[in-house]
Amino acid sequence: MARSSPLLKGLGKDLLAVMNSGEEGEAKIAMELIVKHQSKFPKRLQNAISINDATNKKALSPETFLADLYEATRVYFFDIIHQLPLDSEKYRTTNSHHPPLYWWQDASRYKHIEQKAEVALRCFPKLVQSQRNQNFSSYPIYKLLKCPQTLFFVPLFTELSIEMDRFQLEERGGVACFMANVILQLVSNEQMISLRDDDKSSRDFDDASSATLLRLKERGLMKQQDILRLGLVPMLLLRSLNKGALPTRARFRFLIKWDPSILNDCGKTPPDLLSYYLRRLVESMAYSLHCPLPNRDCKTLLEDVFETCPPRRSIPPLVIRCLPPDAEQRFRDIVELGMIHYPEQLGFVFHSYGVGKNTAFRVACDVFGKTNIEKLVNDELTKVLERNNIHENKVLRSLVQQHYEVVFGDKGSNSQCPQRLLMLAAAIQSEISLDGLYTVVRRYPSALSQVSTACCY
Repeated sequence: MARSSPLLKGLGKDLLAVMNSGEEGEAKIAMELIVKHQSKFPKRLQNAISINDATNKKALSPETFLADLYEATRVYFFDIIHQLPLDSEKYRTTNSHHPPLYWWQDASRYKHIEQKAEVALRCFPKLVQSQRNQNFSSYPIYKLLKCPQTLFFVPLFTELSIEMDRFQLEERGGVACFMANVILQLVSNEQMISLRDDDKSSRDFDDASSATLLRLKERGLMKQQDILRLGLVPMLLLRSLNKGALPTRARFRFLIKWDPSILNDCGKTPPDLLSYYLRRLVESMAYSLHCPLPNRDCKTLLEDVFETCPPRRSIPPLVIRCLPPDAEQRFRDIVELGMIHYPEQLGFVFHSYGVGKNTAFRVACDVFGKTNIEKLVNDELTKVLERNNIHENKVLRSLVQQHYEVVFGDKGSNSQCPQRLLMLAAAIQSEISLDGLYTVVRRYPSALSQVSTACCY
């Protein structure tokens, strides 16, 4: 995958040829070319070039100039300060007068910065290259995962690594290496340093990770099948349940928008994402208790709540008090996306897998409160109909037509009534519990009166 920054054309091939020749006496030519074209470099490196040129032009040898610029370029991409915990003594003494991640100054001009960064990297390709060994953290592309500001350079390093033939074809420039998968790390953030307790910094990280995943997708470095194959969405949800976990909403919505089928089959048990999340949420809440539950363990609790309908026992208040603060918002996001992409399934809210098993709706009412969940479902059903495209949903119409062809026998408007289609979809699918049908009929009672006697039987 060859690439070239537009700025390289203005710089010409002379500098790159000189920088990579290694011939004696070429260092002086390289220094003169760099000084002449310093505007093609990132702003911070321009400062390093101009300082060296202005103060040490006579005394500084070309070799020293290039060595200093190499070090400045290395610091620009891999500043050692970003590898230090923000609460460490060395960080406080080194960075006492600056906010966290202060060394990044150009985050608002990504595209322009990437072009200039490419010029610097092509001058010093050693910064992109790496030795293949067992220390994955030594890979340059892995070092970029330490902080939100350097995540932006991941696609650039990846494309240059492919061009320099540093990885196997299936490793996609280092983002899909076995045991060192960058895509996985962008979702799980295990390499990320601890951020300060700052909501804005956390949201910035989530946005930066999501934007980086999007750019990998646009450049063909991330594939849709990676989402299911690597289990990215379930892993993201599980990490969000951890105490002190960083926000994940931007990444979650990006992954679901790209592959909505994950809502139907996330590759786990139970298969639909909503039920899977609720089960793991209750499990996490139960295990987070410092004292055991009276008269039953966590496994028994899960069986009581999920395996019987109605549940043999409700979730104890002791467990409900362990509810993560953002759990309800995440549940709402899954329901919203489910209603958008799978209206014919009512967003999987009322699905029951097996006779006598509980539904996500009833468990959610127990966890978040019946009033909240009923209002959420009613609001989402309203939005489904407000989109004015439900009668164009081929899956829904085919489903209903298969069971009730008589409904489509005429060309009148009633045959395409959205409320009517939604009610029939809830009625004819065995996976949707009676709670789902009751909710739709109660929300749109007129739909029931529109159904002919033939359809009822």
